[in-house]
Amino acid sequence: MEYVILAVVALVGFGWLKSQLSKADHKLSGYGGGSGRRSSAPKKSSKQERLDQQQKQLQSRWGAVERGEIDVPAWWNDPVSEAQINRLKDDGWSVRSKSLLKGHASELIGLQEPPEPNDQNVLRFFKVPQSEAPNQTLARIKVAEILSDPGNREKWDKRPPAPARRELIRWLGERVPKGMTHVEAEELIRKRFDGMPESEREDFEQLENILDELNDLEFRADMGIKKPSMKAIHEAIEALQKDGDALRDLDEIQVVDKLLEMQPDLEKA
Repeated sequence: MEYVILAVVALVGFGWLKSQLSKADHKLSGYGGGSGRRSSAPKKSSKQERLDQQQKQLQSRWGAVERGEIDVPAWWNDPVSEAQINRLKDDGWSVRSKSLLKGHASELIGLQEPPEPNDQNVLRFFKVPQSEAPNQTLARIKVAEILSDPGNREKWDKRPPAPARRELIRWLGERVPKGMTHVEAEELIRKRFDGMPESEREDFEQLENILDELNDLEFRADMGIKKPSMKAIHEAIEALQKDGDALRDLDEIQVVDKLLEMQPDLEKA
């Protein structure tokens, strides 16, 4: 486990995040090193204990990566970048050296970021509690674990297309037949997109962007709106186009304003 230990030593206080502890220069010796005496550090908060547990999971994962039991992208073993070092410092870590690899730093940074939308979709589909994958790193690891099972991969590929993808297919003038799978829907969208003239591609891409934003929980929270139905979104976009706006020139803010104009109850109290 020398590989893992080296990575741990590269950060002061690995596993005990930020300056919520008594001092930023918290030493590892109180947690298993040095004289073996118990540290006099203050009692950890529940958040600190949760982060400790998450980072123990990373230690176990990094050991498996070193043993070749887990596949990682080629860049994972590159030296940590200056940008990553700066981000770790901004997050409250005290970085002693460049012993960390890029993959280590990426996963540490991901402990502070929300899960990616695509990962959230997978986790919701397989009914994984949010507590098991509360951040970007653990969500990504959990999704990879789930989809490594061939049976789960088949279930995921055969799921029905999401409402936003159905709306895109209808915009393309196509039907969504009963029993259509997500993979079939994506293949249909790809084929139609490849054959579009440039102007239609711009319209399609803007519609896709608007739908993605309005389906994003964080965006809706920023806008202070409830989740609108696909029918409501369709009607708002149609109304804006009747007012003379080309689809490619619309943005999600205009659509939100029109939604609230048409359905004021969508605004959160």
